[in-house]
Amino acid sequence: MLPTCLSAIVRATGIVCVLAASCLAAATPAPAQEASDDVEIRFVRGTPGQSIFWTVYSWHPSPWPGECIQERYMQFPGQDASLDQRGLASNAFCNRDWQGNARPAEAADRFGLVPYDGPLEDAGRGNALPFWGDYTATRRQWDDPWNAHTGERVSRANMIFEDDLPPGDAVDTGMLLPNMAYLGIETAAGGGSCSGTVINRRQILTAAHCVDMADLENIRVGFGNPVNSPAFGVLSVSYHEDWTGNFFNGADIAIITLDDPVLFVSPVRLDGNNTSAAALGDTVFIGGYGSFGNPATGLVSAGDGQRRIGQNTLDFVGTISDVPSLAGLAGPGTQYPLFALDLDDPSGSGPNILGGGAIDGEAIASPGDSGGGLFIETADGVVQIGIVSFGYGVADPANRFTYGAADFYTPVIALRDWIDAASPFVQASTLGGDGSWTDAGHWADGAIPQNFGGPFTVAAGPLATPLYEVSLDLPGVTRIEDGDFFEIDTLALSDPDAALAIAPFGILVAESAIDVRAGAIQVDGLLGASQMRVQDGGELLVTETGIVIETAPMFDGGIWQEGGLIDVAGLVITDGLILSDGQFTLRDTGYYFDYGGSLVLGGRLDVDGYWDSELYTQLGGITDIGETGILFDYQGISLMGGGSLNVDGAFDTLAFLHEDGIVSGSGTILAPDLYLHAGGTIMPGGPVPGTLTIDGNYFMDSGAAGLFSLNADPALSNTLFVTGWAEIYGTIIPVFERDLPARGDSFVLVRTLDGTGGEPQLDRQGLSPMINFELSLTENALVLSLLARDFTDWAVSSQQGAVAGALDEALAPFEGELPSGSFGELVNTLDHLPEGEDVSRALESLNPTETFMPDSFGFALTRAQGNILAGRTAALARGTQGGYALTGNTRVAGLSGFAPGPASLALASSAMQLDAPRPAHAWDRLPDHTGVFLTGTVSSAGYEFVHGRSDSNMVFVTGGVDRRVGENALIGVSAGYGQFETRSQYRKAQGEALSVSLYGGYASDHAYISAYTGYALLDYDIARPVFLGAPGAGGTVLTARADTGGSQFMAGLDAGLSLDTGAYQWGPALRLRHTGADFDAYTETGAGIFGARLDARTRTETIAGFGAYLSQSFSENGRQSEIYVRGFHQIALSDSRQSARATLTGAPVSFAVQGLARDEQFYTVETGARIDISPRWSVDAAFSADAGRATGNETSLSLQASWRF
Repeated sequence: MLPTCLSAIVRATGIVCVLAASCLAAATPAPAQEASDDVEIRFVRGTPGQSIFWTVYSWHPSPWPGECIQERYMQFPGQDASLDQRGLASNAFCNRDWQGNARPAEAADRFGLVPYDGPLEDAGRGNALPFWGDYTATRRQWDDPWNAHTGERVSRANMIFEDDLPPGDAVDTGMLLPNMAYLGIETAAGGGSCSGTVINRRQILTAAHCVDMADLENIRVGFGNPVNSPAFGVLSVSYHEDWTGNFFNGADIAIITLDDPVLFVSPVRLDGNNTSAAALGDTVFIGGYGSFGNPATGLVSAGDGQRRIGQNTLDFVGTISDVPSLAGLAGPGTQYPLFALDLDDPSGSGPNILGGGAIDGEAIASPGDSGGGLFIETADGVVQIGIVSFGYGVADPANRFTYGAADFYTPVIALRDWIDAASPFVQASTLGGDGSWTDAGHWADGAIPQNFGGPFTVAAGPLATPLYEVSLDLPGVTRIEDGDFFEIDTLALSDPDAALAIAPFGILVAESAIDVRAGAIQVDGLLGASQMRVQDGGELLVTETGIVIETAPMFDGGIWQEGGLIDVAGLVITDGLILSDGQFTLRDTGYYFDYGGSLVLGGRLDVDGYWDSELYTQLGGITDIGETGILFDYQGISLMGGGSLNVDGAFDTLAFLHEDGIVSGSGTILAPDLYLHAGGTIMPGGPVPGTLTIDGNYFMDSGAAGLFSLNADPALSNTLFVTGWAEIYGTIIPVFERDLPARGDSFVLVRTLDGTGGEPQLDRQGLSPMINFELSLTENALVLSLLARDFTDWAVSSQQGAVAGALDEALAPFEGELPSGSFGELVNTLDHLPEGEDVSRALESLNPTETFMPDSFGFALTRAQGNILAGRTAALARGTQGGYALTGNTRVAGLSGFAPGPASLALASSAMQLDAPRPAHAWDRLPDHTGVFLTGTVSSAGYEFVHGRSDSNMVFVTGGVDRRVGENALIGVSAGYGQFETRSQYRKAQGEALSVSLYGGYASDHAYISAYTGYALLDYDIARPVFLGAPGAGGTVLTARADTGGSQFMAGLDAGLSLDTGAYQWGPALRLRHTGADFDAYTETGAGIFGARLDARTRTETIAGFGAYLSQSFSENGRQSEIYVRGFHQIALSDSRQSARATLTGAPVSFAVQGLARDEQFYTVETGARIDISPRWSVDAAFSADAGRATGNETSLSLQASWRF
C-alpha cells in the first residue's frame, strides 16, 4: 500500500520510486530547472553474492526522458564488478546520455561509477528498500528465523518424527505446499515464528495464539523453501472472539490481512462448509516451518527456514472433554471441536492413548509449526482441514517429544463461516455516465472506493479491512482529478464506452491487478498495479506526463496483452510484458523498463522510444524498432524464435540467438558476444534498401537463411555489415524485386571488418536459365556474382541454333559483361526469361522463318496460270475455241498437267481440259477464229512451316483472248489477279498478284502440245510473333510486321497422246511448271529491337509431272458433255530448300534463316466435267487433290466459262 502523500513511496520488487518533492511532483515530472524539481527513481539490479548495481535516475521529460546522474556498485569477495563486452555498465540507465545516445564507459569514474559502501544485507534486488534523504532502512534476513516461544507453556506446537526418519527427508522439495507462509512475530519482549496458509491473495490463515500478544509490534510474512521472499507487511490481525488463550477450549484461529497481494501462489482449498473431506482414520499430513527432531534425539534444530511435511493418521475428532485424561483441562465457556494426531511407537510397545497404529514416516508438529496446516489429499487436490494449535504429552505430560505425545488442530469446517466473514473484498461499480472518483454519488453504493489505510490493528472478531474490487462496467468517464490519490485492490473495465482518466497530478494504485477487457484508461498522472491485462477491445494510453508502475513482490505479474492497444508516450515500469495479440506502441518520447523480460508471442510491438528489458524473447508476432527506437536487453541473451523483428534503430544485447522467424531492418544489432543464426531468416534492409549492421560477430548455421533484396544499382541493394567476423554455412537467397541486374554484375552481400569464412549455400543456382549465381568469400566479404551461360545451351532446333550461335559469337568480345545500347537491352531481356523453354521459344521466334509463308502464293500462281492456259489448247482440239460444231462426235479429252506448289494451295485450274483434236471434217469453221475465256479458281490447304501448320486460302481470276492459227494451232494472251491469306495463331501472311502471260498450242489427231510464259508483280504483308516468356502465363508477345513485295517469272509446258477406245478416251501426259521468284529486302516494325532485317532473296522451282488420263464424252441435241479423271506423279527438278539471311534490328547479329524442305515428289488426282450449255457457251468444273506431301496436301475447286465467236 502507499503511505500518505507527504512521504509517498512507491514500492515494488527491485524498484523504489522516491518522490522528492510531493506526490504531485511524482505524478507529473516537470522540466529540470533545479535538481530538487526532478523525481529520483532508484534501481537495484544484480545477483546477491556477485555484483549489485544501484542507479539513481533523474527523471525529467525533455529533451530525453531522464538522465543517469549516479551509479554505484559493490563487489563481493572473489567477484569483479566489471563492464560487459559492450563497454557498458551492467545497468541500462547509465549507458545513455541525456539525449539517449549510447555512452560506453572507458573509465569507471567517467559518470560516477564508484564502489558502494552500503550494508551487505540490503543489496539484494528482492530486498530493495525505500530511501528518504540520507536514511537507509534495514531489516533482518530470513536466514535467522526465530524459535518458538521459550516460556513454560509446553502446549506450543511441535513436529517430531519417528527415530528412523532423517529430518532432511521431510523437506517439501516437491513444492506440495507452496502456499504456506512463514510468520516472523515481533513483540516488545522479543520475537518468534509461526506458520500459516494463504487463503486468498490478501489473507493468511494462522493460529490465534501466534498473534494475540498484547505487546505485538509487527508481523513479517515470507514465502519460499527456504524462505527467500521480501517481507510482506500486515494491515490488520483478527482472531476468533471466543479465543480465551486456553488451547483446550479450541477456537485457536486468526486471519492476517496483508498490505500487498500474494500473487505468486494459489490459495489453499479449505474444507467445505457442510461436510468435511476427512474422516477418522484417514491419512493426513502436516506442513510448517518449525523445528524438527525425533524421540531419540529430541529437537535437533530450532528451525532452518525450510518447510517440512509429515504424515499421520487422524486419530481423534471431538472436543477436549471427549478425551478422559484431558477433560479436566478445559476452561469455562464454549468448547470448540478439535482434531488430534498422536505419535505412535512403530514397535507397538509404546503408549497409544488416542488409538490407531503407527504408519511409515509418522510425524507430529514441533515449535514453529503453529498456525500451519493439516491437510488431506483428495481426488480434487489437496484440502486444508485443520490449523496447527498445540501439542501435549498425553502419555507423559513432562515430555511432549516422545511416543504417545499428540497434536491438536482447529478444524476448518467448524469455523468456515467465521473465515468467510473475514473476507476483506468489497465490490464497487459506478452508476454510469461521467463523474469524479471523489464523488460518492458517482458510485452505486454511495461509497468512494479507497482501501483500508491502517493503522496496524489487532482485534478479536472479524475485522473490517476493506479492499476494493472496482468494476467500470457502464458507459462513462470516471476521472481521478489533480491531487487525488486512491488505492484499491483490483480494477476492471468491461464496457467499450467505459473510461478511466487520471489527471496529471492524480494517482491510482490497484494493488492486485488491473484488467482492461474493454474501454480505455488514459494516464496523464500515475497508475500502479501488481499485474495488468489488456484484452481485445481495451486500451491503455500513457501520455508524455503519464507513469505506469506495475510490479509485485516475489511475483513477475507483468503486463499481459492479449489484444487491444497500449500506447506509451511516457514511462512504463513493469515486471515484464507478454504480448500475444494487439498493438503495443512505445512512442519516441516513451520509456519502458521491466525486471522480468519481454516475451512477444503475437500481435505487434512498435518501439520508437527507449525499451529496457531484463530479457527479450520473441516467438511470434511483429516487432518494429523505428529509427529513433532503442531496445536494450539487460541480460544480454536475446532469443528470436519466431515472428518478425525489424530493426531500423538499435537492438542492444550481448548475444543474439536467432532460431526462427525473420530479422530485418537497416539499423544496428549490438551483439559483441555473438549473433548466432541457427534458423529462420535474416533479411538486411527488408522491403526497402538499406544495410543491417551487426556490431559483433556473426555465425550462420546450415539451417539458417539470408534473404538479400538486390538491385541493378548497388546503392539500392541490401547488405549485412558485421563489425567483427562472419562465418556462413547457411542458405543465401538473392531476390531481385526491382530493376533486374545484368550478366557480369556482382553484389557484396556481407561485409566484415575481421574476416569471413564458411561454406555458404545457394537456394537456387541462378537468377534465370541464362544467369547463374556464384558465391565467393573474399577476405572481408561474401560476394554474389552473375555469370551468363551460352545461348546455344538452350538451342534445340537448327533455327534456334542459328540465332543462338550468332548471339554467342557477337558476345564473345565482351568477356561476360553486358554490351551497351540496344544490343545489351536485347541480351538482358533474354537473360531474364524465367524458364529454359522460354529461352528456346524466344530464340525460335527471333528467327523469322515466317518469311517463307508467301512463297506458296507465287508457286500456286504459276501452277494455276499454266493449267488454265493449257486448257485453251484443249478447247482448240474440241473445236470449241472459236467456232461452233454442228455435230457432236466422240473426242479424246486432252490432259492438263498439274504443277505442285511449295505451299498448300491446290491450283487445279478450271481450264485443265485438254481435249484431243477432232477430225477436220467434223468442224464447222466460222470465219472468226477468236476465243475469249474467264476462269475463277478457289483453293485451300493446310501447309506445314517451321512454326507449325497454317491454313491457307487463295482466289485467282484469269481472263484471256486467243486466235486459231491454221487448222491445229493457236496463240493468245491472258491477264490475272489473285489474293491469298495464310494464317495460324499469332502469324499471318497475305498478299496479291497481277500477272500477264503469252501462250500457244498445237493439237493433231493423236497428240497435243502447249506452252506459256508469264510475269507477275507480288505484294505481301507478313505478321509474326516474338515470344519473350510463355504466352498466357505472364510472358510478353510482340508482333513483328513487314510490308514487302517481289516479282516472278513463270513458264509451263504440257504434252500428251490421245488414244480412242470407243466410248472412252485415254492416254499418257507430260507436264512441266517453272517459277523464278525475286523477293525484296525488308525491315520489320512493331517489335523494336527484337525485329529483323531480311535480305533480298531469289527462289526457283521446277516440277515435272508424269501421268495419264481417262475420259468419256456425251452428245445430245448437238451439245457435248464430258467427264474425266487424271492422275500425275509430280517430281521436283530444282533445289527444294528454302534459305534467307537475316539480321536482328537491335543487335549486330546476322544468321541464316532456313525453312522446311519442299516435297521431292507427290501425287495429284483430278476429276471434272464439261458441259455445253448453248451453242456458244460452255462451263468446265474441276476438282483436284494432292497426296503424299509431307508439307501439306492441297485441294482446289475451279470453274471456267468460255465463249466463242
